[in-house]
Amino acid sequence: MKETSTDKACRYLLEGRLTVTLVAPTTVQATTRGDGHFWHQHYAAGEWSCTCPARRPSCCHLQAVRRVVAIDLEAS
Repeated sequence: MKETSTDKACRYLLEGRLTVTLVAPTTVQATTRGDGHFWHQHYAAGEWSCTCPARRPSCCHLQAVRRVVAIDLEAS
């Protein structure tokens, strides 16, 4: 059975692959060690982004970050 992006995000968290380097009311920066690569996640101006090839807001790396970081969207 193929691993879903949500399952992969949870696995990355359990395996300690996520490093959050900055959390501020309007900015987040993190790095996730994927399968053989490091991918960088960023939140600014109300937008999430990831450097992975998926380039979509629901990639497993962004899902992992969003599970552990709370953003005060009212402060943006």
